[in-house]
Amino acid sequence: MFVAKFIGRIYSIPASVIDVLPNGAKKEILREKRTVENVLKKVKIGDKVDALIRPEFIHLDKDFNKYKVTGTIKERTFLGEKVEYIVSIDGIDVMVSSSDPGEHMQFSGLY
Repeated sequence: MFVAKFIGRIYSIPASVIDVLPNGAKKEILREKRTVENVLKKVKIGDKVDALIRPEFIHLDKDFNKYKVTGTIKERTFLGEKVEYIVSIDGIDVMVSSSDPGEHMQFSGLY
């Protein structure tokens, strides 16, 4: 974990092993089932483990019906070309960056 933190931001999120595969394991992370390859230690079904997730792999979407994982935006900070959000997902706060300027708007004038 030290190396991952040294390289950049990373989130350690609690997960459960739901299946053991020949070259990895299937984990449940925040209600999402994900297969993880090249698991470094022996795990068994039911083990509680940590999933390491980098912020750049977390994305925001308005259509919350197409995803199993939803969160609540607690805070947002405008940083010029991007916006950083603090999102609470099942009690875990993560930071998500977005460089999407959002929906297009038309201004009638500047005052």
